[in-house]
Amino acid sequence: MNSLHRWFIGVRSLILVFPITIFLSACAVIACFFDRGGMKVYRYIVRFWARIILFVTGIKVKTTGLDSINREGGPFVVIMNHQSQLDIPVLVHAVPLQLRFVGKEELMKIPIFGRAVTRMGHVLIDRKDREHSLAGFDTLAAGIRRLGFSVVVAPEGTRSADGGLLPFKKGAFVMAIDLGLPILPVTIRGTHKAMPKSDITSIGGEVEVIIDSPIPTSDMSYDDRLELMADVRGVIEGNL
Repeated sequence: MNSLHRWFIGVRSLILVFPITIFLSACAVIACFFDRGGMKVYRYIVRFWARIILFVTGIKVKTTGLDSINREGGPFVVIMNHQSQLDIPVLVHAVPLQLRFVGKEELMKIPIFGRAVTRMGHVLIDRKDREHSLAGFDTLAAGIRRLGFSVVVAPEGTRSADGGLLPFKKGAFVMAIDLGLPILPVTIRGTHKAMPKSDITSIGGEVEVIIDSPIPTSDMSYDDRLELMADVRGVIEGNL
């Protein structure tokens, strides 16, 4: 990819990503009045948003390991690494599951988008407030039991500045054990190069999504949380 093409993708992403996201978020808010739980909204609006964003930002996605999902079916607690703002559309595009995300409470400040996120069943938490975080996980757990969607957590808590893994937080692993849900490790490679944490535009390129075999938790207890966390981290770190 030559420098002129990268410049064009950068300008295109700078101009189009935000208005596309706001417009489709507004569509999602309206549609959620007629779609309790947001299952159809996710399938038709959110996945369409992901495809459009990847096109605008010049990202091509290569996915391996889809047979891991096909064998198990879900629901899962999906654990992903977090390198870039592109990680979410990449994951939505690559993983053919009904996904709900745990995100930062600050996203509520984005006009319309924050409203759409919560109406869809995603949970935004204040990571510094333990009670608020626990209440968010309880809300997700209820949604998983009622609708059978999978929940996505980036246990690093924020985007990595250099593409490497940051320390993991334990909450998602405790939730997986409490619910007896298998953990689906997902590694995303290449988004840091395409759009680092410090940048607001994409230069495009190829991104790889690696889906590993689910790790069962049904026979685990709270005391196994640290070992489970280390096992999942080892899988993702090995792929990076």
